[in-house]
Amino acid sequence: MLEPKAGFGHFSTNFEIFIAGGTQHGSFALNQVHSYDIKQDVWLKQPDLILPRRQPSICLFRNRYVYVFGGSQLKTKRELAQIQTMGQKEDSAGSDLNLDSDEGDDDAISAEVASDDSLFDDQ
Repeated sequence: MLEPKAGFGHFSTNFEIFIAGGTQHGSFALNQVHSYDIKQDVWLKQPDLILPRRQPSICLFRNRYVYVFGGSQLKTKRELAQIQTMGQKEDSAGSDLNLDSDEGDDDAISAEVASDDSLFDDQ
């Protein structure tokens, strides 16, 4: 990882693992999102979550949309009822997946995965 953290949510695609939120040194919740490219063995920073979240649940739906559910704020211990959507889009090289942020949209991050990508193919 780019820096130590715990209590993050995660999901994976064929060649990448994404982690979102969590805590750092047990002192505050994070809004950071990072991806790990297993082919290139490199971590990349992705667009931040809108709200810092500790222990969020993350679901990849229809191999296209990512939903970040709940979690909590560390200092206030407030549990979150908000859901944030994130998506994936094939980049120009056609191999890596990147999260894209829509400018001016303060409640969602969205994009798409190419329709021929599958999470369950043994490639």
